[in-house]
Amino acid sequence: MYTPYIVNREILEGTGQLPKFKEDMFWVLRGGDEEQPEQYLISTSEISLTNSVREQILQGLGPAHQAHRAQPLLPLEAGSAGRDTRGMIRQHQFDKVEMVQVTHPERSDATLEQVVGHAGAILQKLALPYRVVLLSPATWASARFKTYDLEVWLPAQDTYREISSCSNCGAFQARRMQARYRNAQGKTEFVHTLNGSARRSAEPSWLCWKTTSRPTAASPCPLC
Repeated sequence: MYTPYIVNREILEGTGQLPKFKEDMFWVLRGGDEEQPEQYLISTSEISLTNSVREQILQGLGPAHQAHRAQPLLPLEAGSAGRDTRGMIRQHQFDKVEMVQVTHPERSDATLEQVVGHAGAILQKLALPYRVVLLSPATWASARFKTYDLEVWLPAQDTYREISSCSNCGAFQARRMQARYRNAQGKTEFVHTLNGSARRSAEPSWLCWKTTSRPTAASPCPLC
């Protein structure tokens, strides 16, 4: 699915990035308009993919509606500081494959486990050591109902680093977007939305550099 890079304020309010995370985003003013409304460069494809069901009533919501998109993203991460602000780990522009699913409320928990499995399968194919961490509710963003982080071990830093985040947003985003489905009794209810990061364009390279020694017959880099 091809989605816009620049979106209006109400789109970000629908997925919960605004107003809380405004300082972590780039925004522009539209020229030729006296009111000069703010528009925003997307920091994740979750924003535009999830809003594809905005103000819709989905008929007969069966298996999860899935959308995957690889496109340039431009996060600001204004509050970040330290050695990772330079180099390949923290970037202000990169391509990322985002997984978004819209599902029936009764199936959202199982769907989240599937999304985590898809993200983990990529790391397994790259032979990267990783762990799955269930985050404490105290650390969740307001839009998240349940979140797993996938963290890769970096020997050079002697620590795990978050490489993917997969979340079940429950009906939070759906209420803000008015995204609903019609149940068997003909009544409308809010869908559940989920999202997860599959991979970023630069990550496989620096992960291999950080987690493997110089490629040899004994310790080959999966991407070499």
